[in-house]
Amino acid sequence: MAQIVQKEDALDLIQLFKSRLDQSGGGGLLPRVIVYSQSGNTVTMSKDGVTLTAAESNGTWSFNIPDYGNWTVTATKNDTTKTFTVNVDAVKIYESICYTPVRYGIRINKTEPDPDNRVEYLYDAVGMTPAHMVYDTDTTAAGTDSDTSYFDYGDWADVWFVRDNKPCMLKSNGTVDYYLDPNDYDKKVDGSTSDVGNTSYDGNAMVQFPLVWIYRYEDDDYLYEIISDIQWDSNY
Repeated sequence: MAQIVQKEDALDLIQLFKSRLDQSGGGGLLPRVIVYSQSGNTVTMSKDGVTLTAAESNGTWSFNIPDYGNWTVTATKNDTTKTFTVNVDAVKIYESICYTPVRYGIRINKTEPDPDNRVEYLYDAVGMTPAHMVYDTDTTAAGTDSDTSYFDYGDWADVWFVRDNKPCMLKSNGTVDYYLDPNDYDKKVDGSTSDVGNTSYDGNAMVQFPLVWIYRYEDDDYLYEIISDIQWDSNY
């Protein structure tokens, strides 16, 4: 026998069913938060004492969220942590970026005469392969003639202040006219001829650097230089 429900009760049941269907994602689906951060970071999501973890895949973390509300994303690397909140209010995919700030530091020993032993990496630079010039390379290493030298970026090629600096032609009014081919300043990035050798050009060849924050100091034994993508404190 069919059960008869009053109209008001039926509407309440429909709303309750819809609410629970939304919470479950309509058959078991859950909201998903995809977090992009530096590879090697530890990334978690938390809410009301519940902490979610996920395996990293090439700088990407994917979390299935069991409950609506404000979830805190935490990215940690060494002694640096960054957090922000994602408001999960529907069954859908949320994408967020949570990069931890970095500090690349060096200290130079004032009393060490050997240049190969004078410099020590600090903070996030520890363990990185230094950039350096390679002279009189062989064909296998350089892919060119044996008397050709080249610059080896080591582990620094994708660091923002190396990756994002761009040679350009700067007008005398301070505006960028166009960018140059980084491997041949005689050419623009589109391959056409540049004005780098044009003495009547209203401007000059310059390099555009991205924003960096720098802290330099010294003590009796060392010179220090630390570069960051944020202002860590008032010394930067």
